Amino acid sequence: MMVMMNLLMMVMMNLLMMVMMNLLMMVMMNLLMMVMMNLLMMVMINLLMMVMMNLLMMVMINLLMMVMMNLLMMVMMNLLMMVMMNLLMMVMMNLLMMVMMNY
Repeated sequence: MMVMMNLLMMVMMNLLMMVMMNLLMMVMMNLLMMVMMNLLMMVMINLLMMVMMNLLMMVMINLLMMVMMNLLMMVMMNLLMMVMMNLLMMVMMNLLMMVMMNY
């Protein structure tokens, strides 16, 4: 009888330990997976944000440079035209004056 009881206790304890260990492992694995996934998501989102911000900055800087260059070109052309027109007018006036004085 004692031997039977002993065997029964051993089997029961074994089963109980197995079930407990199984549950514990499941919980642990679940937690670990959650943590890992969280970290992974954070890293991925971080990388994505970095890439997006980089692209956005590039586009913005490109647009800004285009606008600036456009303005600069306009100003330069304006100045150039003014100078050219001034020179032309001077030459024309000079010629006109010469012709007038001649006659």
